[in-house]
Amino acid sequence: MEGSDRTARDFQPTETRWTSERLQAELVDACRREPYKRGIVPFEQLPHVLEVGDAVHAATACVRGSAIDGKERGVSMFYDPLTKKMALEREVRVGDERTVSFISFPSLNETELHRRLRQMPPDRAAFLSHALFALTIMGPEEKLADRLTAILAENTAYGALFREAIPRIVGNVHSHPVPMPVSYVDIATFLSQPSIKQMTVGLSDGRVEMLLKTTDTTVFAENELKQKMEGWRVVLETRVHDASPKNHEQWFDYNFRAQRALARSIAIKHKIGYFAGEPNADLKRIV
Repeated sequence: MEGSDRTARDFQPTETRWTSERLQAELVDACRREPYKRGIVPFEQLPHVLEVGDAVHAATACVRGSAIDGKERGVSMFYDPLTKKMALEREVRVGDERTVSFISFPSLNETELHRRLRQMPPDRAAFLSHALFALTIMGPEEKLADRLTAILAENTAYGALFREAIPRIVGNVHSHPVPMPVSYVDIATFLSQPSIKQMTVGLSDGRVEMLLKTTDTTVFAENELKQKMEGWRVVLETRVHDASPKNHEQWFDYNFRAQRALARSIAIKHKIGYFAGEPNADLKRIV
């Protein structure tokens, strides 16, 4: 999935329908801007309808895999600042039934990092080379991605420089092996990852849901988000308990409606775009 050279400024914000190319252009444009944690457009400027695109197709493919063994599957979407394009991860990751997302990092080792340095202006490449050397000697190479992720999120000169050269995750796609909507844990994961601006979830019955981070979306501190998660959990459990389902079918129905209602209320309060679509259909905005 290659990015477009067009940016969000080439489009009119009054459109009610976005093509998949328009959404991708908005994501690329947001990735090229600072601050690092900003979303795509203001909450009120999100469209009413999103056209089916690569992320939705990837979610559907993950669902087909989950139908085989009941395990969640997922891929990440990356933005490459050197090419200014986005791409979906080639390898589909498989998790267990309790895995809620697949936050991964592009395959980077010292050889690949230095290849990327050669594509930068000499003065900036030299500065970044010294920083990378310090980073690689701080621990084992298999932990390099974790250290890079931490620096990419920093609001520092080093962080900004790394963001000029290192691919970063901007989207997450994963399946739910059961037909349950976006969960509060999904939303917390979405909010906890500064670079992620899009999350797409494929439900086992073929429906697809998507979250989009806007320029108005609340930015939480880590400890604050943990407290929010606990509060959301209590709200969900209370709603399902108060409904007093009499059998498994009723419990499933109440749980779905309670999760959807909770996700909608969180999205409204914290200005997150929330879209949902029937199988093989465009996604309609529900928040």
